[in-house]
Amino acid sequence: MVVFGGTKRDRPSYMQWEEGGIPPNVVFEILSPSIRPTAMKERLRFYDQDGVSEYDIHDPDNVGYKGFIRSGDAPRPIPKLSKWTSPLLSVRFDISGPELVILDPKGERFLSVQELRIDRDQERRRAERLAAQLRAAVIEPAG
Repeated sequence: MVVFGGTKRDRPSYMQWEEGGIPPNVVFEILSPSIRPTAMKERLRFYDQDGVSEYDIHDPDNVGYKGFIRSGDAPRPIPKLSKWTSPLLSVRFDISGPELVILDPKGERFLSVQELRIDRDQERRRAERLAAQLRAAVIEPAG
């Protein structure tokens, strides 16, 4: 969920009644095999009642993506989702390939958690090598 105007803090779940009545602006649902289409229809109705502006559903097993955006007082299906850009987040959802790709406002792909961990580990190793080189240069100055 993305909530504009909400308080930044850790919370186990978002309870609108404890957040000054501020509804989520954007909701993302990632389907699992246990979630049935009827449950998604119920959730859409629930988020519609709460005034959610954008509701995005991704099915990773079927590389499916559905989206709804509030138009007037009701959610409407988002047409032409293959390269949908969220007007609220300025991120693009590209489903033209074998998997969903999310691009930032500059058009760069968001990295997966796994890719972020790899980058972090590589940077940590690089920093450790540089620190070792600096320690060696201080202990044994060239000359």
